[in-house]
This record gives sequence, C-alpha cells and structure tokens, in this order.
Amino acid sequence: MKISMIILFLLSVVCILFSIGKTYAYLSSIFLIKGNTITVSSQNHIVINEVSPNGGKDQDWIELFNPTNKDIDLTGWMIHDNGANPENFSDSPTISANGYAVIVASSSAITVPNGVTKIITTSPSIGNGLNPDSDYIQLLKPDSSVVDQTSYGSDKSIFNIATPSANQTVQRFPNGTDTDTSSDWHVANATLGGVNQ
Repeated sequence: MKISMIILFLLSVVCILFSIGKTYAYLSSIFLIKGNTITVSSQNHIVINEVSPNGGKDQDWIELFNPTNKDIDLTGWMIHDNGANPENFSDSPTISANGYAVIVASSSAITVPNGVTKIITTSPSIGNGLNPDSDYIQLLKPDSSVVDQTSYGSDKSIFNIATPSANQTVQRFPNGTDTDTSSDWHVANATLGGVNQ
C-alpha cells in the first residue's frame, strides 16, 4: 500500500512539473521572460533589429526582423535618420515571416546572406549617412506613421544606447525583443542577417 502511494505521489509530481514546463514555454512565446522579470512582449510588428553605422555611407546597413508568422509587403515604406528626409526603397520588397531584411544604400557593395531580403534605398546613402557617434532611425509606413525606432550614442532622443566601436553594431538582444526600453539593446559584434548574440 505504501509503495503504491509513493508511486502515485511521484507520478503526480512529474505531471505537475511537465505542466509547469509547458506553461512556461507557452508564456515565453507571449511574454518576454528575463530572469525573474516577466514583461508583455509587443513583438507583433517588424522591428529595427540591428544597425551598423561604422563603415561609411556605402557600408552602412540596417537590419529589420519580422517576428510575425506572415510575410509583410514593404512597398512604400521608408527609413528615416537624423537630419534627412525619409528615404524611399527603390523596389517593392517583402520580408518573410520570421525573416530578415537588410537596408543598404544604392552605392552599397554589402552582400547579404541567402534567404535575407536586400532593400536598396533610392540614394547613395541611408538618409544622410548613419553617424557612427550618434543617430536616430525610424521605420515608417507609407502614411509616415512610425513602426519602430531607435537611437544610439549621444542621441538619446529615443533610447540611451552606447556608441558602437569599429566592427560592432547596435542590436536588439535577445533577438527581436521590443519592450520599448533601452534594455532591449546592446552593442556587440555584427550578425548581419542572423540572430543577434
């Protein structure tokens, strides 16, 4: 009798732990769970995921990430940086569900990885060129409404993010995280068209 009670108790514990694990996995797809902090994740739109401002106008790039499970047509969308008019894209790109796109200037020689959408601006720079010391960037819909935005370096108009050094980028971490706070961002080695580290 005692052995069957112990076995029943152990099976109950295993079922509870399994249920907790499944609940955690489900919640982590809806909420952002960092350590002991749980916050609502607003990842239902394309995000500016990584910014590389250290290569000069023909080497600058901005990575977008689509955390949704549907492809999104970016026809008419624009990118805007400090001190310039919004920059149109030269074609009608689509960013795949859970996929990446990289925005480069028309003068750029940047090669993007296979499977990543390359978006080319209509001018030889992204806006007036990404400033390596400070800038802000906005992703705009055709009606000029802001989809996402960030700032870095001494421009703290949106977020307080460090200035990247050579070969580094400003990137969301964990990848695609968007809680509209500076803690979504860090400076690290570039991960063009891939998961931020």
